[in-house]
Amino acid sequence: MPRLLAAIETEDDDYARHALWLLLLTGLRLSEVSRSKWSDIDWDFRTLFIGLTKNGEPVLAPLSDAAMARLQQIPRLSNNEYIICGKKPGAHLVGLPHIWLRVRSTANLPDVRLHDLRRTVGSWLVQRGESLHLVGQILNHRDTKTTAGYAYFQTQHRERALTAHGQALMKFAPVSSSTSIALAYEAPVSRHMPASGGKDPARCAHYVSRENLYRLVWEAPVSEVAARFGISDVGLAKACRRAAIPIPPRGYWAKAEAGRFVEQSPLPAPPPGLRDKIRLKGPASKAKQEDSQTVVAKIAA
Repeated sequence: MPRLLAAIETEDDDYARHALWLLLLTGLRLSEVSRSKWSDIDWDFRTLFIGLTKNGEPVLAPLSDAAMARLQQIPRLSNNEYIICGKKPGAHLVGLPHIWLRVRSTANLPDVRLHDLRRTVGSWLVQRGESLHLVGQILNHRDTKTTAGYAYFQTQHRERALTAHGQALMKFAPVSSSTSIALAYEAPVSRHMPASGGKDPARCAHYVSRENLYRLVWEAPVSEVAARFGISDVGLAKACRRAAIPIPPRGYWAKAEAGRFVEQSPLPAPPPGLRDKIRLKGPASKAKQEDSQTVVAKIAA
């Protein structure tokens, strides 16, 4: 990664350089970045409108701190509505694949494809402990643009994940005038689910704060969170009840996937005498789990 970012910073084409940064910071497809217009950005709710689904539903991409800072550095042309401008007046950049060949040659990464930047975003998010459900939303999410407030509710979890990813990515950026602004932020530190694979989670005792467990069960289905901790979904639901942690009601995730607004229940005060950490430990049997890198590859394809 340090070699790649250094090679990107040496690229003479300013718009190509900004486009490559946006691909790494957002996980969007090349066509989505290159065809985006300034009017597609909602600066207040930190989203980028990138088109419509086959069902006519608007698609919103959340913008992390680093992505917002990068967008603010891109020169705006009065005669061009596109964010990534091309050589022809009023047109977007179309030659990025050829420029990428030059960049990857400079970085000595001959086998890395331009689409692999999107896969990199998914891989890094999983390695940071983000749930596969959340990674799937980031790479393929669909939102119904009913109200601006609803759009923000649907993207805030993904924005936080991408902000943390942007911070990790910017640690490898060479010091230059074009990256100094993007480095001037800090992402919130939080606990995440154990990574899938490796040591059997059912043989380990996990200690999770009440606030973090509340966050996890509202970012991914209870069954997925339970599997990553090596316990049953019934056991996790009982642990949540004992700690007075509300969990999504039946049908919540189906409604969310359909683009319907479902309000998240607030976290009430903890029960008297509750310990600081909640202990989660399942039986010794090991359930089959699909390798997280394989799932990410399927999502990104």
